[in-house]
Amino acid sequence: MFRWKLFRFFHLQKVAGPLEDSNALIIDNTNLKQDETDKDYLFLYRLLSSRAFRQSALQCFKRPLTTKNRILFMRQPNILESFKFTYSLTLEQEPKFARSIVEVSNSTLCDAAVPLEADDFVIYVGFELVRSSFTSVERERNFLKVFRWYSSYEQANQPSSGLETGLMFYPQFAKLVTTIHLNYECRPTCVAVDSKCNNAAVGFADGTVVLLIGDIKVDKVSKLRILPGAGETTGPGGVTFLCFESSSSSWTPNSFEMRIFLTTSSSVAVIKVDSLSSYRRELLDRKGAEPMRCSMMSRMENNLEELFVARDEGIYFFHSEGRGPCIAFPCLHSQVGCRGDYIVVCNEMEDGEWIVYDMKHKLTAFREKAPCIRLACLCSVWFPQEIVKTDYVKRREIYFLLICIDGSCYVLRENSVKERVALLEQKRFYEAAVTLARNCALQFPSESCRQLMYQVLLEFGCYLLGRGDFESASNQFVEGIHYGIPASKVVKLLCDQPCTKKALIRYLEALHLHGDASLPYTRVLLTCYKYERLENGNNCLSQDAVLVEKKLRNDVIQHSLSKMDARELCELCIDAGFTSLAQEFAWSFEIYDIFFEQSLERNQANLSDVFEQLSGLEPTKVLEALESYARKFFHCSSPEFMKWLSNWTCRLFADSTSSQQYWEKFIRTICHLYIDNPRGLIKLLEMIFHSEVDNALLFWDVKAVRRIWFEALLFTDSVKLPEHIQIEQVAAQRRPFLSTLYDSAMLIERVPSSCSNHKIMNNALHLLQSSRVGIEDLEALSLAELYGHFPCMEYLYERTKKYSDLGQLLLLKEDAASLLRVCRRHGIREPNLWIQLLQFFASLYKNNVAQERQRVSAILQEAIDAIDRSGIMTPLGIVQTLMECSDGKIPLPIIQSYMERTLSALRYQLEEEEATMNTLETQIHTLKEERNKLSGSVLIIQNDRCSKCGVELTVPLVHFLCGHSYHIDCLVDVQSNTKSVSTTLGSNIYSHTQSSELRVDTASLSCPLCEREFDGIVSMKTAFEDRKREPEDFFRFISNSKDGFNTVVEFLGRCVFS
Repeated sequence: MFRWKLFRFFHLQKVAGPLEDSNALIIDNTNLKQDETDKDYLFLYRLLSSRAFRQSALQCFKRPLTTKNRILFMRQPNILESFKFTYSLTLEQEPKFARSIVEVSNSTLCDAAVPLEADDFVIYVGFELVRSSFTSVERERNFLKVFRWYSSYEQANQPSSGLETGLMFYPQFAKLVTTIHLNYECRPTCVAVDSKCNNAAVGFADGTVVLLIGDIKVDKVSKLRILPGAGETTGPGGVTFLCFESSSSSWTPNSFEMRIFLTTSSSVAVIKVDSLSSYRRELLDRKGAEPMRCSMMSRMENNLEELFVARDEGIYFFHSEGRGPCIAFPCLHSQVGCRGDYIVVCNEMEDGEWIVYDMKHKLTAFREKAPCIRLACLCSVWFPQEIVKTDYVKRREIYFLLICIDGSCYVLRENSVKERVALLEQKRFYEAAVTLARNCALQFPSESCRQLMYQVLLEFGCYLLGRGDFESASNQFVEGIHYGIPASKVVKLLCDQPCTKKALIRYLEALHLHGDASLPYTRVLLTCYKYERLENGNNCLSQDAVLVEKKLRNDVIQHSLSKMDARELCELCIDAGFTSLAQEFAWSFEIYDIFFEQSLERNQANLSDVFEQLSGLEPTKVLEALESYARKFFHCSSPEFMKWLSNWTCRLFADSTSSQQYWEKFIRTICHLYIDNPRGLIKLLEMIFHSEVDNALLFWDVKAVRRIWFEALLFTDSVKLPEHIQIEQVAAQRRPFLSTLYDSAMLIERVPSSCSNHKIMNNALHLLQSSRVGIEDLEALSLAELYGHFPCMEYLYERTKKYSDLGQLLLLKEDAASLLRVCRRHGIREPNLWIQLLQFFASLYKNNVAQERQRVSAILQEAIDAIDRSGIMTPLGIVQTLMECSDGKIPLPIIQSYMERTLSALRYQLEEEEATMNTLETQIHTLKEERNKLSGSVLIIQNDRCSKCGVELTVPLVHFLCGHSYHIDCLVDVQSNTKSVSTTLGSNIYSHTQSSELRVDTASLSCPLCEREFDGIVSMKTAFEDRKREPEDFFRFISNSKDGFNTVVEFLGRCVFS
């Protein structure tokens, strides 16, 4: 027979004697003076020893159902009896017990279930006899009923009968919530429900399982009937056990797999449901189990749920994927139960034993001869931890309840954590002791749990050191850091042992990472790193050394160290291989000699990090460092150094609070740095003024610096210099360059552009074209003229609108293409440019230029046309200019084509004027004929209807020469809406004579339909008369007109000179 090592983790305690004894409660206050834990459980002992409770347990035909607050007994034929434990959150009042009975009349109880979380509900499964209305034959009908308990405290002062222990029960009432008819012809044998009372499963005698998926509390469920699988035999008892996995309460279709374990008398299986249409029943074993010998077991360390089945030869474990381990614990004639990681086996033979197995630590937690032969009830007890005032380390919990057939009541109580750890340490089961203490500290974090874990880890580490297992010992000490093991004690233990350098390093690394290391431990760790590096090379450090370096970088800087300690720490870091850390420490504690030396030695190609650290210093210290190390930095990493220097400059002078002496000292330092490198100065200034923080320099007078930048560009563009000029090679009496900045220290000869064939660069021009130069145009123009920088001069002449000077410059450069471009762009604003272009290209024929004669002719034609359009020269003047500039060598086709175009234009203008004159003569003749017709003949108007209202005309009426006729009323009405009109005869609007004639004065009347056209003619006449009165405009128009003859004719037509 397989045996594990025995530890007495439990002790058996008798609570009550046989049921017929007068004094059932054996434990009372007189026996609990030494043990405070027993006092906390006294009220529970009173419940267990009460007659009502034990009678219900003796009459229970199945294993009792237990939750955290409730114990439920099933009694034949149809009774459920519940005992509920309640307590106040403040723990000021004593705990109370509620008792309730559910009895379903005319039915037979088969099984019941209580959800673990929603334990106010109970599931009742049974059957009842119903009579058919057609055949009068009774038949069985299966059903599932859901009850809910409600508490009532109205009868709080009336204790129940039969409580000789003085215990008081409060009544609790059950209310039927819903009834679900299962509609299956076979009898139900068992039922299971998930922890939240949503889904349920009912097993039947033929092995069939019906799943109720949804919410059984409101009868919104879907039924799935799952028959036994192929090759699965169910035996005569049908389904004997059902249980959901704990995660099934939150299951929804297609979310994850819901699993239900089931056993029959001849098989073990699992049902897996993916959705309402996808499910399967898998066979796990072809041997079954009895109802009282199987249960679900949840492993605490890995949250694994397993079904265990006790058989005569051993205990078998099953999970959702198949069979698990089997342990040879004989269970013949035994009842089996479990809670947590414990399995209790109660043998019911004459020499039987009660045994508790610890599945987590693989040991026997309790073994004792059974005080009685047969048990009536075996169940686990879920006792609320909140009501126990004793510390968890010293607490003795009740795990199992055992009631014999004579009514005697026993409890199996687990020893306290402290007692169990002491037992494990006595027998050198240190790993199990550490696991037990660790679970205690994690589940109930308190000072006593931390102390217990501290003692166990320290003792286990010392034990491992004695055996020579230094690595495992260091692991225990590392874990003990979290529980307060003094570092001084551990370091002393490790230093006293030989060959423990790696273990010491491991512990000190963990101590630093945890943040509990002080400066002496840092020295010890760095010293260990130093010797480890000397013995095994540079790559011997562990992966945690990188993390330690990061931790030291954050922690050591926060300490206030003296210069000597800081220098020692930097040297240790260098010896240990932490050069970057040594640099940071040297920087933090202002040990700049070590910092700069290590920086230049460690990485001469990339010093950007060093430059960034320099930015954090005070300006005075930065300038001092630049005086000592700037040359080295410049030679090691010139681009990075220049970039950093420009950014630092902008940040330093970002506001007006910076001292003026910083600015002057900075300029002086830069002068010394770039005294022999003008191109380097240009690059630096470009970085400064092209940076993102350029606007910060607005607080300072940087106009002179920008002028120096521009002047330096003018100089380097116009002078060909080597890449690096040595100051010894510069003549002392030559023209000074940038004397305003260098104080005549840098003397470089500027070769005039007229005496050199060097091509002028355009760097200065690019600076001008940008928007960041900050120099006035006239000042920049004077500098460009001083240095003879033609591209800048050309750009500035055009920008300052000095187009005439621009043309003269281009003529001087003999840049015909640029001159033509300028003429095309600005010729309208400055027509004289076209004259200069005409003179330049005409002069080419003077020197007998034979190249590109066709292109020159086209340009001359364009210039002649532009001058002709502008009117600044007469055609005769244009011809004379061409002849004079070319000494009469201008090709005749050029002049001939121009004269032909001019004569053609004059001829076309003459033809247009003749056509206009003929048209005007025709119109005048037509108007004269119309006037004669009106004056010498009668106009007959035969309108019979009014042009306004359309009614037949009646006198008085008015006829107009345009052909429209109106009633006088309609005409006066229309005129009154627009303007004041009077039609009078004498002084009255209407005057009747003896002959009934109406005479109307129509001088002020006009035809409403033709009034708008008449007003336009009048306006034109008035404007024409006004223009006749403007003789002074003649001289202004004649001076600006392109064609003076047409202007004179126009003013003569206005009769200005009449």
